[in-house]
Amino acid sequence: AAGRPSRRRAALCCLAAAFILLAAMLLSGCSSLNQGIGSLFGNQRKEFYQKGVDAYNNNDFYSARDYFRTAEGYANSKSYLEAIDEYERLYLEAVELLEAKDYEAAKRTFEAVEAFGNSKDYLAYIADLKSFYTEAMQLYAGQDFVAARERFVQSSDYGQAADYIKSIDD
Repeated sequence: AAGRPSRRRAALCCLAAAFILLAAMLLSGCSSLNQGIGSLFGNQRKEFYQKGVDAYNNNDFYSARDYFRTAEGYANSKSYLEAIDEYERLYLEAVELLEAKDYEAAKRTFEAVEAFGNSKDYLAYIADLKSFYTEAMQLYAGQDFVAARERFVQSSDYGQAADYIKSIDD
């Protein structure tokens, strides 16, 4: 039992010595150790950067953003991050325009970021609204006011649908 503390003490001393040696090498600029560590982190950053490029090219912008952030400035990661941020800004602007029922402006903005998020779904939705509105206008011109009203309602205030509904109701 008396020998155990000295073995622990010896192990701790060896560990401390190894730590001191490693710290001294780092502080003195031991080039081979610094290069090895730098190379290790550089390879990881390069790997994350490449995964980011692949995700970006596959329109997986959220994963790409995570990879580029992890790549920490490798190559042109920052440019990719800025582009993704701009796509997201335009996407959110398009959603706001849609909510404000400014469908044509929303359509133009979604088209600018068609690959981002569910922009294609929104574009299809706007196309459907326009189709309902166009059909409603034809029905209205043909004096089929009941069917026209139904299509104007389906067009969700596209164009002047609300005015036509009011006109039919009066």
